[in-house]
Amino acid sequence: MGRVCREWVHGPHTYVCRNCGTHLVSHDDLVSKAFQGRGGRAYLFNRCKNYTVGPKEDRKLITGLHTVCDIFCSYCESPLGWKYEAAYEESQKYKVGKFIIETINMCKHDRWTHENRLKLELDTSKEHQNSNNDGLDSSSEDSSHSGRQYAFRRRSRSRMESTFSLFMDRLSRLAAIEARRQEAESTENQDEEDEEED
Repeated sequence: MGRVCREWVHGPHTYVCRNCGTHLVSHDDLVSKAFQGRGGRAYLFNRCKNYTVGPKEDRKLITGLHTVCDIFCSYCESPLGWKYEAAYEESQKYKVGKFIIETINMCKHDRWTHENRLKLELDTSKEHQNSNNDGLDSSSEDSSHSGRQYAFRRRSRSRMESTFSLFMDRLSRLAAIEARRQEAESTENQDEEDEEED
């Protein structure tokens, strides 16, 4: 079997295979979030990349009879959803050629969430610089801005404290394990010395 070639979905907002992270669809191709898959909520997309297709079959869905074929991730072969090949009711013809991907089988690309986090940090940093450049003291800052900064600092401190407490807890467990090991070792040495004396 040859090497699987994966296509990159361009754009800042990308959905990827939950199992292996292969790019599947762009958020720009999203048609609707109001669909139901076998495992729960599903989205309808205009286009999809990096998928393989199963055999065509007629399937009775909530909206009527459709000819569909299941789609799978081309890299890890995880099931993703299905592609509409034909619709027998006139009101459902708009789905033909489109893809249903179940939300349990995909997730947002890390870049999407990372960019949002960076944007938030950048916005907060710019607001802080602007307030410092204006020559205003902290008491004249907008209360919502200072409230956000306070909440951010409090969450950061809380995360740091919980990480530190986890570290200390793990350290004390390791110290206890080491003390027991040394105690057992000294007991063995004492027993060996007693046997040698006999």
